[in-house]
Amino acid sequence: MSDTEFRSCFISYAHANDVFAKKLHDDLEAHGVSCWMDFYDMGGGQFWRAQIQKAIKNYDKLLLVCSGQSMLSAEVANEIVAAIERERENNARKLFPIRIDDFILSKDILLIADAKLDADEWPEDWVRYVRAFHIPDFRQWQDLVAYQKALTDLLRDLK
Repeated sequence: MSDTEFRSCFISYAHANDVFAKKLHDDLEAHGVSCWMDFYDMGGGQFWRAQIQKAIKNYDKLLLVCSGQSMLSAEVANEIVAAIERERENNARKLFPIRIDDFILSKDILLIADAKLDADEWPEDWVRYVRAFHIPDFRQWQDLVAYQKALTDLLRDLK
């Protein structure tokens, strides 16, 4: 991959955040980043879970939109675990979290994670794994200047 080529991204998000996710998808695509997002790419007549697993496998990064809604989504949790498993298989970083609120950094998500782990509802502690990353800040995504700065930084980091 040359310095001018971007990685491809699977966008993992909660449907409650679809306005942001669609904007991000469209802006990344406009800058040459190939993206897979269920809203645009889910094929009819095919099992949806298999499509998601295939896309996670085939795209370079899983761009995780961290929000209060996404961190509580069972499907997003499954996507995170799938990305972590791919990292282990390939010994290469797959997961790339960004945040549109601070829920991933809160004490509340840690309490939820501990309860889910204790109840064997989650196979591993992906919350603490995600929190170990520097998580780029898109909280002000509705402010054009702040969003453009965060997007520029993201594009730099995806090269």
